[in-house]
Amino acid sequence: MTRPPRHVVSLRSATGTSVLGAPAGVLADRLDNRRLLVATSSASGVLALTFGVVVTTGHATIWWIYALTFLLGLVVAVERPTMQAI
Repeated sequence: MTRPPRHVVSLRSATGTSVLGAPAGVLADRLDNRRLLVATSSASGVLALTFGVVVTTGHATIWWIYALTFLLGLVVAVERPTMQAI
């Protein structure tokens, strides 16, 4: 497997974060912060476990990396304002 350029992977993460930036702040204000933080931490763990399984089984392709990075960007977009609200 060839390595993706770092700037492309960073762009995928930033895209996820920018898509949910403003709505994530609203979620952090309206929902219970502890539950939201547990949900985002759990989602981060599931994504990390998925990435580990994909790499370990040898099925890692560039599209797996892009998809998981984008999803992690979405999770981080919700997690940051929640942490700041606490």
